[in-house]
Amino acid sequence: MSLRNSGTAMVREAADRVAASLTKLSGIDVRVSDVSAVDPGPQTREAASFLGQNLTDPHDAIPCAVRFSVGPVEHTIHINAGDGFCEVARDLATGLADEVSMDTWGQPFPPCPGHSHPRQLDRRGTALVWQCPRDETCTPVLLVDCAKEGGRR
Repeated sequence: MSLRNSGTAMVREAADRVAASLTKLSGIDVRVSDVSAVDPGPQTREAASFLGQNLTDPHDAIPCAVRFSVGPVEHTIHINAGDGFCEVARDLATGLADEVSMDTWGQPFPPCPGHSHPRQLDRRGTALVWQCPRDETCTPVLLVDCAKEGGRR
């Protein structure tokens, strides 16, 4: 399996976890429609060169586009597959939550039971959890245990 394929496979697994957690929290069907590596293109390389910057080596960083369907609405989140599993899961989760919230004119997503604000992604020990930002008695919902997934690339 090539680095590009293993990178997109890791992103797909993280995206599936994000979709499952958001479905559980919101009651809305969240699915991963597509995961694809993205070529930054010659204009991006030219712009970086003009600015005197180097692009990250594509062997270490694979830009990816992840398309989610949230109910009937499609959202695309761009991330870097060169980051670790936990970072990819975090970036996908927060990116999608922000996109859905903006698309629904500020409706809390994922909703926090009994509150008018959304749950937020937070680190609890080695885990990333969806947590109420104000009420610690609200049961957190696990997204991923980074200690178990940390070595994955």
